[in-house]
Amino acid sequence: MDPGDRLDGEPRLAEQLGVSRLTMREALKVLEGRRLIDLAKGKRPTVRAADGSVIARDLSLAVRRDARAANKLLVVRRSLEVLSSGEAARNAGRAGLAALEATVAEMERIAERFDGSDQHIAAYNAADVAFHEPSRSSAETDARGARRRPRRGA
Repeated sequence: MDPGDRLDGEPRLAEQLGVSRLTMREALKVLEGRRLIDLAKGKRPTVRAADGSVIARDLSLAVRRDARAANKLLVVRRSLEVLSSGEAARNAGRAGLAALEATVAEMERIAERFDGSDQHIAAYNAADVAFHEPSRSSAETDARGARRRPRRGA
């Protein structure tokens, strides 16, 4: 779904999912609270633009609940980041590469002073989200079938 797309109304969603309208209403409120949809009285729910901070927050909560999960998550994340960063770099222009480099420098600066405080965690997470935005944008472009720049050697 694209940002701005409208979901079915609450009654129809409840019917499709086999749940009560009350359960559906609560589920929609949760999605709104996570900034995934917009709700307005008398209107169907609207999909919001993707925001990497939502995923970062959810992952942070999951890791805090189970420290062992952090190690497993890091192994998977490292693999995905190598792939997504390479793709973002291949598709970025000069300005995009400069933005990626600046974000990495900011993350390194924060890591050098990292003391485990909530302030440092929030700053690092914000820089991490900024780093991944070009990858997300590239993936959205690919998903919509837009023309991409050819890869070198292709």
